[in-house]
Amino acid sequence: MTKHCKTLFISDVHLGSSACRDDLLLQFLKEYDAENIYLVGDIIDFWRINQNPNWPQTHNDVIQKLLRKGRKGTNIIYIPGNHDEYIRYFIDRKFGSITVKYDDYYFSNGKVYYITHGDQFDKLMKKRNLSLFGCRMYNMMLKFNSYFIKKIKRTIKNNKKFESAIIEHANRIKVDGVICGHMHTPKIEKINGIMYYNCGDWTENYTALIENLDGSIELIKGNKKC
Repeated sequence: MTKHCKTLFISDVHLGSSACRDDLLLQFLKEYDAENIYLVGDIIDFWRINQNPNWPQTHNDVIQKLLRKGRKGTNIIYIPGNHDEYIRYFIDRKFGSITVKYDDYYFSNGKVYYITHGDQFDKLMKKRNLSLFGCRMYNMMLKFNSYFIKKIKRTIKNNKKFESAIIEHANRIKVDGVICGHMHTPKIEKINGIMYYNCGDWTENYTALIENLDGSIELIKGNKKC
């Protein structure tokens, strides 16, 4: 049975990578209908496509499913990340039901949320060659033990520094919360007075955020609450 909610927040799908669990995402999109869908970056993995693309028909099915939702009235906002940064050339353009934005502000129940992929708050992204190398290593390691992958990621990425940087920005712009992706670490936590929401990903954790009709926001893994 289809569940209705106000908004879906989905990030780090990585279409074009063999790591993408498009089957789980398709099932999720079938189970949830929403007034709005935010695609919070790294939906298409152009980095991977440029290296060694993997694009099965099921990747097309994900895109077609989103477009069908748009045709039926869902408002879709695409906020590109670092892996789909080419789409930033189309900021403020509208393609049918899809609007491309660099970032956005979301209003709900009297609260204001800042929505961003988050790569601009990751110091590692300033070292592009190192980032590309890390991406290649990550995709190679996906063929091996998932625990080993996560250990490597913890070494390369520093969640705490990322969270501190994005929360500091949220305090500067005086919002109640921030909704982001990028770190592949699903999380809901209040940090220094700011609600921090990370969508997670569809390569390791298979999670998304949903805003229910009553305005509450929760993490969903498949059709189960995290």
